[in-house]
Amino acid sequence: GNADLWRMDLPAGAGQEPVFTQLTRSSHNDGDGFGLPDGSVVYMSSRDGTNNVYLLGPGQDDGTSGGPKQLTFFKPSAQEVTLG
Repeated sequence: GNADLWRMDLPAGAGQEPVFTQLTRSSHNDGDGFGLPDGSVVYMSSRDGTNNVYLLGPGQDDGTSGGPKQLTFFKPSAQEVTLG
């Protein structure tokens, strides 16, 4: 299978369960998510064939209009080796 990103919202009151929201649904691996103070999330994804950094804006998932935004564009040649 593939890895996706999920957000866990903690309950406001005692005795309530946390709420889990799926942020990515790519057929490739998404991981190493890091939440930013404005509510956006940066993460690694192999959705373009190689691991690159992507950004989801506050309240977005990869099905919303405008997201995710690719921030890096690593494309190693056949002679280069990548780890991961």
